[in-house]
Amino acid sequence: EGLRPANALSLLFAAGLVVYLFIWPAIVAHIRNTWLFAFSVILSIAVTWLLGIFAVFCFSALLNLIHVKKNRHLDQVVVLGSGLMGDRLTPLLKGRIDRGIQVLGYNPDAILILSGGQGPGEDLPEGQAMAAYALEQGVDRDRVRIEDKSLNTEQNLLYSRQLFQGPKTAIVTNRYHVFRALVLAHMQGMPAIGYGSPTKWYFTLNAILREYVGYLKLTWKRQLLVIAVLSVPVLMVACVSA
Repeated sequence: EGLRPANALSLLFAAGLVVYLFIWPAIVAHIRNTWLFAFSVILSIAVTWLLGIFAVFCFSALLNLIHVKKNRHLDQVVVLGSGLMGDRLTPLLKGRIDRGIQVLGYNPDAILILSGGQGPGEDLPEGQAMAAYALEQGVDRDRVRIEDKSLNTEQNLLYSRQLFQGPKTAIVTNRYHVFRALVLAHMQGMPAIGYGSPTKWYFTLNAILREYVGYLKLTWKRQLLVIAVLSVPVLMVACVSA
C-alpha cells in the first residue's frame, strides 16, 4: 500500500514502546527533575489508559464478528467499498463482496447495497464495479442496489441509508473495520450488525492499529478528559514538591 505513515503503524507502535520502556526511563532517572518526573507519570497514565482502551477495542471488535444465527431476517446488506485499481476490484474488495453475497444468501428477503464513490486513480465509482462483480457471481439483479457517491465510511452509511427498505441492517466490511463502521452507524442513529471478511495475516496488525487511531479520532475529547482528570493529582503533588 505504499510507504505512507498510516501503513507503517505497527513499526511506529513497536518503536514507541521501545522508547517508552527503555529510553525514556533512563532519561528521567538521569535528569531527576520534579516536573519531568510528573510529566513521566502523566505519560504513564496516558499510555496505560490508551493501551487499556485498545484491549477493549480489540475484544469488542471480536465480539461483533460472532453470529450464531445465519438468517437474521435482514432488510438490507450494505457492503462498504475500499478502492479500485483503475476499473478492477482488489482482492480485499472482492472478499467483502463475497461475504456480502454469503450473508444475502442466508436472508432471502434482503437487498444487497454496494456502496462506494469514485476516488483518485479509479476509472469508475466503486459501487458500479462492485455491482457488476456481484451480478457475475449470480446475484439476482432485482436484489442489487448501487450507492456511488460516497468517499468514506461515514458517507457510505449516510448515502446507503437512502436505499434502505426496512430497519434491519447488516454492514459488511473487513474484520478489522467492522467495529468502527458500527460505531459510525450508531453515531448516525442506525441500528446494525456487522459481518467481516477475512484479511491477510500480515496486514491485520497494521490495519487494526489504523482502525484504533480512527476510533480515537472519533472519541478524542472523551479520552483527553479522562487522562486530564487522572493527571490532576499528579500535578497537585508536583506543585507542592516543587
